[in-house]
Amino acid sequence: MAKAIYDVSVPNIYEVEKALGDAKDKAPRAMKNAVNQTATRAKNMMIRQAKLRYAVSTAGRRHLNQLKLRNRATIQNPTAEIFIKSRRNDLADFKSNPTTPNMGGNWVHSPEYHTGKVLKKSTMEPLTGGKTLLGQGSKGFLVRFKNSDGSTHVGMVQRIIGKPAKHPKPTRWKSKNGIVEYLYTMSAPSASSMHSTVWREEVEPESEIILQDRLRHEVEKILMQAGGKKK
Repeated sequence: MAKAIYDVSVPNIYEVEKALGDAKDKAPRAMKNAVNQTATRAKNMMIRQAKLRYAVSTAGRRHLNQLKLRNRATIQNPTAEIFIKSRRNDLADFKSNPTTPNMGGNWVHSPEYHTGKVLKKSTMEPLTGGKTLLGQGSKGFLVRFKNSDGSTHVGMVQRIIGKPAKHPKPTRWKSKNGIVEYLYTMSAPSASSMHSTVWREEVEPESEIILQDRLRHEVEKILMQAGGKKK
């Protein structure tokens, strides 16, 4: 499984040592604290901004929340990593209408077209079908799948018209030619790609400002403590 890692680190230890003066031996501690505080705030900002930008469903929000702070900064290595495993999202992880599958005999309750969108600022678009990497796709529709552990998940799929399924189930719908057609998941941005976008466009520039602010705070705290000890 792929992964995405975002680093938060201090670019120049010499500037920190210069600001600390006689207490420059405390520079690694100041850097460690500032980096960890910045990384925590950056992680929370990434999750919040992704939810503001993308029209994610409950499942999509759950995937965004999997962003974690790992390898926290230490005195020896003042670098923190924000990490997420990359998994493929499908359109069911974003806003769609209807939101639940109409399977079996309930297909009669389905609308002519399901609609969906990825960005909050976008309008809901009908999933009318069209060309895919595997061939001509039907209009999109929701299906509930059973996982290997017995749980279930919902996916937005298309039938690839005329392409037989690899492992057809006798209960599945058949085309007029008697074929159980291949189901193709309608893909959408993964949680890692959504986080990458907000990191690059919004969070990384802001995190640099936060890091400088946290460094000033840590330097001032150390200098105050040093001044108190001298009295």
